[in-house]
Amino acid sequence: MNLSDNWWIYAGIALFIWWLLWRDRYYPYEKRALIISRALREQSDLSMTYWAKSSHQYSNRVVTPLSLEGRYLRAYDHMRKDERTFKVTRIKEIALVPRSKTADGKII
Repeated sequence: MNLSDNWWIYAGIALFIWWLLWRDRYYPYEKRALIISRALREQSDLSMTYWAKSSHQYSNRVVTPLSLEGRYLRAYDHMRKDERTFKVTRIKEIALVPRSKTADGKII
């Protein structure tokens, strides 16, 4: 028995290891898209836990949604104080929160 005869076993093991490493970092789109759409309709902010692929860690953010474009959320990120694009399938947890206000009381 040599390696080429059992390539499918090694491929299966590699796929299983990949699944173990990445299973917690891909989240279903539909439920999150419904919450984002509701926030856009009701002009609410979103509190979310997001997997940042570049830094390989989760971060908690409060954002003001601007649009849902395909599988991406365009939003104003209150932590970064800038507009950002988020991949919806990397949002671990998401919830509606009241719209944030600036220091002078204006709604963002």
